[in-house]
Amino acid sequence: MRQTLPCIYFWGGLLPFGMLCASSTTKCTVTHEVADCSHLKLTQVPDDLPTNITVLNLTHNQLRRLPASNFTRYSQLTSLDVGFNTISKLEPELCQKLPMLKVLNLQHNELSQLSDKTFAFCTNLTELHLMSNSIQKIKNNPFVKQKNLITLDLSHNGLSSTKLGTQVQLENLQELLLSNNKIQALKSEELDIFANSSLKKLELSSNQIKEFSPGCFHAIGRLFGLFLNNVQLGPSLTEKLCLELANTSIRNLSLSNSQLSTTSNTTFLGLKWTNLTMLDLSYNNLNVWLKCLEHLNMEDNDIPGIKSNMFTGLINLKYLSLSNSFSSLRTLTNETFVSLAHSPLHILNLT
Repeated sequence: MRQTLPCIYFWGGLLPFGMLCASSTTKCTVTHEVADCSHLKLTQVPDDLPTNITVLNLTHNQLRRLPASNFTRYSQLTSLDVGFNTISKLEPELCQKLPMLKVLNLQHNELSQLSDKTFAFCTNLTELHLMSNSIQKIKNNPFVKQKNLITLDLSHNGLSSTKLGTQVQLENLQELLLSNNKIQALKSEELDIFANSSLKKLELSSNQIKEFSPGCFHAIGRLFGLFLNNVQLGPSLTEKLCLELANTSIRNLSLSNSQLSTTSNTTFLGLKWTNLTMLDLSYNNLNVWLKCLEHLNMEDNDIPGIKSNMFTGLINLKYLSLSNSFSSLRTLTNETFVSLAHSPLHILNLT
């Protein structure tokens, strides 16, 4: 027997219940000044949202374009998230319609080229997320107008170099995320566009870096944090890296899983001329100490034992994690951590 849909009576006639439900599942949710239009299979930007919204979430839809004209009524937007769509090109006029925009998220789309005009009118951006697109090369200066940009995420693309422009720019940038690309060398002539920048975080993890050219880090105005996790550095390249970091502003260095199985008296020599306060050497197979070091993570190494002078010289160490690093350590005595007697240790993790 054929099943019929129940109907609901309302002014103007009756409406099948199934049609009523279908309509309600494709409607954006608006709370205060935030509009959530995610996961709705949208093929175009809705044109009936409140004009006073400041945040618009259009993630996980089927958008292929972002016509600037569709945003005329949403001129108060400060945050626009269009991640997880199939957008391959941006109209430069988009930001002309959104003069207050500060956060633009374009992650997981199909952008492959950025021109000088792409973000020319996005002058108030503080965050620009371009991760997981198909950008293989940056030509000319697509970011030169982003004088207020604090975070730039270009991770998970196909970039083969760190060259993001041909002139000094991005003077307020604090976080540059370039992990999971195809970068093989760090060159001063590619990083000198950051001559006036103070980078708190330069993320280069999961690249195939094989070269640190002379002066590459000195090309950056001030570099406080460098992340090179999952990069096959080994002892030789690690020594070269540390020498290049000498006399820089580096405070935080992360070298987790960098195939650093052995060290010598010169491996970390360059760091002697820094004020490094945090060093992450987790997921290596090792152990040289730095007088300014405060935070030391040595989790998941294979250290055969603790010698009486193992941590001598770490006079400022406050945090030490040796989790899962001593397979043969069964007994602790008064001598086990005697080398830490003069360190202001607050946390010792031996799990």
